[in-house]
Amino acid sequence: MKFDVASLVPLLKSADVDWPDRVLVTDSQRIDHPEKWRQSAVMTDRWRLVNGKMLYDIHADPGQRDDVSTAHPEAVETLRQAYENWWADVSRRFDEYCEIVIGSDQENPTRLTCHDWHGGDLPPWDQTHILKGEPANGFWAVEVAQAGAYEFSLRRWPKEVDRPINAAIPGGRAIQATQARLTIGGIDLTGPVGTDANEVIFRASLKPGKMRLQTWLTSDDGTSRGAYFVYVTRIPTHAS
Repeated sequence: MKFDVASLVPLLKSADVDWPDRVLVTDSQRIDHPEKWRQSAVMTDRWRLVNGKMLYDIHADPGQRDDVSTAHPEAVETLRQAYENWWADVSRRFDEYCEIVIGSDQENPTRLTCHDWHGGDLPPWDQTHILKGEPANGFWAVEVAQAGAYEFSLRRWPKEVDRPINAAIPGGRAIQATQARLTIGGIDLTGPVGTDANEVIFRASLKPGKMRLQTWLTSDDGTSRGAYFVYVTRIPTHAS
């Protein structure tokens, strides 16, 4: 396996080491499908190339106030090529999801949170979004570890809050969900949301494999949002 690292041992043992200049890349995406040059920086000991366009001389301008890209086109080109090489390497698997395992002996139940939604809207990534009852949705990429019966607990609030789906808590808003829905692996289940229910529970038999899990909490007026928290439990089978 190839690792993008260099051992620091030579530097620790001797100050007289031929240590090559390295190009480092930082890249902050925070979106489902990465975009080239988005919120990026390509860095050497001297230069910072920001978003593929703005160049800063850190030695002379540590505050990064003066863009010197026009004066140093060769540095821009060198750093842009370094980024292109890095992108070609890391983007090979951008079309893959990192599935969350459910039903494993090592973690059962598994708690899923809306921060890990894919597709659709920007997921609620801040607790204030959940407090407000943001009408957003998306799917979880999951991998079923073992065949068997599974129980899904759909909640607006985490178990620690222990409040009804439709209830508000201090600083938050109430919602009026009347129907819950869950889809996974070709299975589509619906059920009512009780007036004072903390959760809606669905059960399904699943086979091992990778699949998508999505939920809905829908009001009579059509307003819908995903269940922000879902607890998935593989129900153990007991030999008679």
